[in-house]
Amino acid sequence: MRLRCLDESRVGADGLVYDTIRMYRWGPRVATMRIGPITRRERADGC
Repeated sequence: MRLRCLDESRVGADGLVYDTIRMYRWGPRVATMRIGPITRRERADGC
């Protein structure tokens, strides 16, 4: 089954990342996935 997906990421006022993924099949939305808040971890090399 193929789905058309829309992935939307945003940074909130708190500095955390919030992600919303909407999945569509032949027009109607079939699923929504909300992920967040996502905290950012620093890598060992500082990047």
